[in-house]
Amino acid sequence: MGATCCSGAENKDNHTEAKDPPVSVVAGLPGSTKAEEVVQKKVASGQEFNVKVTKRANVRLGVDVDLCDGTALLVDKVSDDGLVSEWNKANPHAQVEKGDKIVSVNGKRGDADTLAQVCKTDDELDLVVQKKV
Repeated sequence: MGATCCSGAENKDNHTEAKDPPVSVVAGLPGSTKAEEVVQKKVASGQEFNVKVTKRANVRLGVDVDLCDGTALLVDKVSDDGLVSEWNKANPHAQVEKGDKIVSVNGKRGDADTLAQVCKTDDELDLVVQKKV
């Protein structure tokens, strides 16, 4: 399917909006007086996050999905190449993994066949992924 980015503030729907990870200054580390530490909190079980990808020639989305429940796309496998794999490498705190569900694609929600079709036809994909519980 697709790749996306995520980390940031939650809204009332248990949804995390994609943002740059917060940076905090940590003082008093051994051997230094000041250091910067990037704080990237992993997306929690059951929480939703956004993944935004743009298709390119000869690059697949790179996920195998199951339409089992009829309402979402269950991620069966993320291939080593593809847009989702690229997303995962760039966003280790918000990786799409086996067992996650793609619950929305470009604003469409509730019908797995429609979600799969949008993934096949649209070039810009805004995925909402729910972490496995």
